[in-house]
Amino acid sequence: MRRDKFTSNDPALVSANEAKPRWEMDVFFNISLNKEIVANLLGYLLPKFVGQGIKTSKFRTMVHTNFQSTTRKDREDPMVRAATNARGRRAARETEVSVVLYFIPNLTIELILIYI
Repeated sequence: MRRDKFTSNDPALVSANEAKPRWEMDVFFNISLNKEIVANLLGYLLPKFVGQGIKTSKFRTMVHTNFQSTTRKDREDPMVRAATNARGRRAARETEVSVVLYFIPNLTIELILIYI
């Protein structure tokens, strides 16, 4: 599969990435362009998991889920995505600060006990 965020200074690697197939976002999952990608993905995945008891329908579900999430990300407004990412980063920073503030009193008490 083609990687959209692929970066390289080597023109051969860039052209090889451009030549790889990617999901056709303007059509449904079962249209011929996407059927070829599904067949290629299943042909790649199924031999790797032979004998592990995973059904072919499970792999089809995984590929369909990948298509749906890729389509959703492609259709999402970049401003909405940026706002969502900012909220996530802000929440992560608030969690980090609260964890640090929680451990500082314990740390200082332990340091005081060591020096006594």
